[in-house]
Amino acid sequence: MVNNTQPNYATFNVTGCKSTFYVSYMKSYSTFGTASLVFNKAGTKQKVEKMLISRWDKSKGSGRYPEVTRFDDAQFSTLTVSLLPDEDDDKRAFKILEVQCV
Repeated sequence: MVNNTQPNYATFNVTGCKSTFYVSYMKSYSTFGTASLVFNKAGTKQKVEKMLISRWDKSKGSGRYPEVTRFDDAQFSTLTVSLLPDEDDDKRAFKILEVQCV
């Protein structure tokens, strides 16, 4: 996902997943910014939101980073990952590698 292009989000159908969500994304010391992770319940305005920060210290290099989120009884219909805008040109990208129910 890159700023100044549309769309800058990805939505996944997670209807069958009831407890554990796995999102893998690239972390790097350059190029990547922050994204929001929003779980939505169908037919309601209920949602759960988290932040995914893909920038880290240069000494760590670049690599795949897993984010595991657990719920007692999720009942979500969609999961949306959206790149958050940033004034810094160097933070206008976010790379999702994998989304799955585990």
